[in-house]
Amino acid sequence: MVDALGADGHMHHLVWLNKGLEIPVIPDLPDGTPLVCHGPAFIPRALNHARLRSGLFFDSATFCWSAFSTGWKGSMLSSDGRVVPLSAARELLHSGAKAFVRPDSDSKLFEGGVYDSSALGAILKESRVSGATPVVVASPVNIDAEWRFFVVASEIVGCSEYRRWGRLSTQGSVPQAAVEFAQETALKW
Repeated sequence: MVDALGADGHMHHLVWLNKGLEIPVIPDLPDGTPLVCHGPAFIPRALNHARLRSGLFFDSATFCWSAFSTGWKGSMLSSDGRVVPLSAARELLHSGAKAFVRPDSDSKLFEGGVYDSSALGAILKESRVSGATPVVVASPVNIDAEWRFFVVASEIVGCSEYRRWGRLSTQGSVPQAAVEFAQETALKW
């Protein structure tokens, strides 16, 4: 997306942030220019930044799995998922079962993934997430590749490969079938 902006003659500033760090000063960011801010670790900090707030497309009531599953009913990979308190998810896994578990919110409280009870407990011990936190519990699904689509006003404005075989990947192309599915899905909600 950054390359496309540059090719169209737009000045861009790509700022990488680490979790928990403040937003760095961006001295050559001109006033009155369009901004695009992205990322669950970045957005909460940018909400309180006077210059970056205008570049946010974020509403915590709609940027969560429970809203996605309602708006995109039938199109969600984890369509059998349900939202429960984290403490209930841990109880479900005590039988030795494995499940896909992630925060309901668009956050990085912990990374969504397939967990058994002990693996989920270890992750949560490190992150100190409350047992009352709403989480999604769904059947595990093997995923070869993930793509991210950026949508504005129901139109795809950018896309890229995000993960392949469970690892971060930005080198792969996005299949046309995935683009078409994303466009159809964007028009639903």
